[in-house]
Amino acid sequence: MSQTPEQVEVKRVLPQDGAVRPGLWQRYRKALLPIVGGVILDCADLATYGPAGLYTGMIVGCTVGWLISDFYAYSKQGRLIFAILAGVYCTTPGTFFLPLATIAAVMGWMHGGGRNSRAGGQRPAPSRRA
Repeated sequence: MSQTPEQVEVKRVLPQDGAVRPGLWQRYRKALLPIVGGVILDCADLATYGPAGLYTGMIVGCTVGWLISDFYAYSKQGRLIFAILAGVYCTTPGTFFLPLATIAAVMGWMHGGGRNSRAGGQRPAPSRRA
């Protein structure tokens, strides 16, 4: 007595609007990207600990801030402001005790709903002028 396998037709169920939901990696990336930026900035702040931070904090903080701000949908002016604030944060003595950048990133993500991060980490399409 042998059983024969039956063929089953599988249909993909799409959401109501017909769009395909993002994959697991895209959802994790969208959720964790703002938090990772704060952690990186706090690590840079920890690296500029002590008296040397008064001299190197602004350079390290501005560089890391400029690179981190590339993850977010900021204009060049917004990136510059973010980099300067990151430099001031890394230069300020006593900020290495608390992970203030991580806390600020989490609070901003919670209140903004992750709207500032790019979907899937992709760059926006360049605009063409005639």
